[in-house]
Amino acid sequence: KIDSAVLKEKLTELEEGGIFRSLGIRNFLEGDLLSWYLNDWNDPIEEAIRGIIERLNQYDPETMELVPEETRDILKKLYQFLVPKQIRHDLGEYYTPDWLAERCLNQIGYGVREQDLLQKRVLDPGCGSGTFLILAIKRAKEYARLKGIDPADTLTQIAKNIVGFDLNPLAVISARTNYLLAVADLLKHKKGELTIPIYLCDSINPPSAKHQENLFDKEGGYYQISTSVGLFRFPEGLVQRAVIQKVTVLLEDGVKKKQTTEQFLERVQVDLKVEEKERDLLGQTYEKLVELEAKGINGIWARIIKNAFAPLFMGQFDYIIGNPPWVNWESLPQEYRDKTAHIWKQYDLFEHTGLRARLGSAKDDISVLMTYVSIDKYLKDKGRLCIVITQSLFKTVGGGEGFRRFRLGKKGTPFKVLQVDDMVDLQPFDSATNKTSVFFCQK
Repeated sequence: KIDSAVLKEKLTELEEGGIFRSLGIRNFLEGDLLSWYLNDWNDPIEEAIRGIIERLNQYDPETMELVPEETRDILKKLYQFLVPKQIRHDLGEYYTPDWLAERCLNQIGYGVREQDLLQKRVLDPGCGSGTFLILAIKRAKEYARLKGIDPADTLTQIAKNIVGFDLNPLAVISARTNYLLAVADLLKHKKGELTIPIYLCDSINPPSAKHQENLFDKEGGYYQISTSVGLFRFPEGLVQRAVIQKVTVLLEDGVKKKQTTEQFLERVQVDLKVEEKERDLLGQTYEKLVELEAKGINGIWARIIKNAFAPLFMGQFDYIIGNPPWVNWESLPQEYRDKTAHIWKQYDLFEHTGLRARLGSAKDDISVLMTYVSIDKYLKDKGRLCIVITQSLFKTVGGGEGFRRFRLGKKGTPFKVLQVDDMVDLQPFDSATNKTSVFFCQK
C-alpha cells in the first residue's frame, strides 16, 4: 500500500495525462474539470479514491477486447447514472440508441459500400458520449479491413476525419474514452502521437475576431474566449492551429514554473517571434492565468483556450450527424442568449428585439441554431446532414418558422430537405416522452 503523498503524486500525473502521453496519446486527459479532488485532498477523499481503485482492480481489462461494444454501452449508461436526470434534461441531453444512430449513418450513405470511405469527413457538433462517432469508426474499420488498408493508415485517417465537439466536460471525457476503445486494436500500429479529435468547445459560437475601434490602440485585432472566470483575449495573428498549441503549452508551463510575465514573454519571443502588440495581449492573458493560479483555480484554462479554437481549424465535412441538445430559447441562460442573439438573427431564425426577447417567449430550440450553423460553417457543398431533432419544429406556431425556411438567412443559400421521419409514436428514447423526428438534408 503506497502512502498518501505518493498516491496523490501519481494521481496528479494521471490527471495531467502523463501516462497517456507516454503512450503517445496527446490529449486524452488535459488536467480537466474533473481533477478538482486533488486541490481538496484530505482523508475522506483519499479513502474514497482508494475504494475506487480497489473496485477498478476487480475488472478484467481483456473485457474491452473481447466485447468492446458492450463496454461502450456500459460507459453510455455510466454517464447517465453520473449526471442527474434533471440536469440532463436542462442540458437537453438525450442519449441516442445505437439503432437510431445506425439509421442516420445509413441515410447519409456512410458505409462500406461508399467509395473512398476513409477520406470522407464526419462531424458530430454536439457529440455527447460519442455514439454516432463510434459507430462511424466501426464502419470505417470494416471498410479498411475489406480493402486491405494498412492499420496505421486506417488510424491516421479515422483521427483526421471522424470528429466531435461538445461543451460538456463530462461528455467530452466519455467520448474520448469511447473513441480510444473504438480504435484500441489500431493503437499498436500508430505513427507518432495521436490526438483524439474530440474537443471541448462551442460549435455554435466559437471565438471570433474583434478589432479595436480606436485606430491608435496598439493591441489591434484579437479573439475573445468567454469562460466562467471571465474573458481571455488572444492575438489574431497567432490564431493558427500549430501556433495556438505551442502558445498554450508555454502559458501552462510558465504558470507552473512561476515565471514572471517578462520571463514568459522572453520564452515566447524565442520560440515564436511575435510582434509587440501580440506580446502585450499575451502578457495580459498570462497575468490572468497567474492570478487564477494564486487563487487555486488554474490548471485548465490554457487547455480550454486551445480546445475553444478547434471549430476554426477543423475545416468542412462531407457529413454531419448527431443529436443536438434540445433546449428551447426560453430555457437558455440569459448570458448565452445574449452571446448568440446575433447568430439567430444572422440566419433569420427569429428577431431578438423588444419584449419578446426579454421574456424568452420564443419556442425555438437551440438544436435549430446548431443545425443552421453546422450547415453553413462545417458542411461542404453537396454535403449531407442527418440529425435527431424535435418534431415540434415542423409544425408549432410561435416556434420553428425560421427553421422551416430552410435557407441560411433572408438572402442566403437554401438547402434541400431530403427526408423527415416522424418518430413520435415510436418513442426511441428511454424514459423520455419527447416528440422525436429525424431530419435529413443536403447543402
